[in-house]
Amino acid sequence: ECILTAGGPVLVELNIRAHGGDGSWSHLAKALTGGYSQIEASVDAWLDPEAFDQLPDVPRSPFQAHGLQGKRLVCSRTFLN
Repeated sequence: ECILTAGGPVLVELNIRAHGGDGSWSHLAKALTGGYSQIEASVDAWLDPEAFDQLPDVPRSPFQAHGLQGKRLVCSRTFLN
């Protein structure tokens, strides 16, 4: 988030967080990158700097797998007698 002021733009917050979905995407991310996701990288950055330093600067290319996370919305009406 940024605010435009008379002196120019000011950064207020970044709101950096892992994508939602309760982490259900992490298995796909690990398959794509060869074994790590944003979750492990973030934890290692704080708790295990040596492990973090072993991560590549950019993900493998081409990706090691492919996949799709689908979501379904089911709507129904229930009538009670």
